[in-house]
Amino acid sequence: MRDVQRVAALLLLPTREIENVDLNGDGQIDGFQFELGNPLYTAQPLSSIKGFSLIVNGERIDPEKITFILRRNRISLKNVSTIPELWWGYGEIIRVFIEKPGGLKSGEYQVKCSLVMTPAFYPFYPENTVLSASTIMRVK
Repeated sequence: MRDVQRVAALLLLPTREIENVDLNGDGQIDGFQFELGNPLYTAQPLSSIKGFSLIVNGERIDPEKITFILRRNRISLKNVSTIPELWWGYGEIIRVFIEKPGGLKSGEYQVKCSLVMTPAFYPFYPENTVLSASTIMRVK
């Protein structure tokens, strides 16, 4: 399982960039986002995601402020585990948007995330497998 965790850490945070985002084009930054990669070897239904936690520079992000964006679908973190019909493909990116008026100032940030999943089709993974990553990311 330790090797799986090492590989998952590399796949979870595939880039080291954070982007401030203006959602409605009004010139005001509504929050920031980064990419989260599928850490498993096959597609998984979003309902396999049982939890996600995020810490940026030591500050735990309120789950109510987190939205996953998969293709054109915006799904609040609290609803992700209720959507079995939407699948997250192998190698596919979810954008993780965090509501934070003004976004983040330019610079480097320590980002730690943990994804809790019950993977479909993998009997050797325990239920509620925790896959984690920690890295330095830069606001672009």
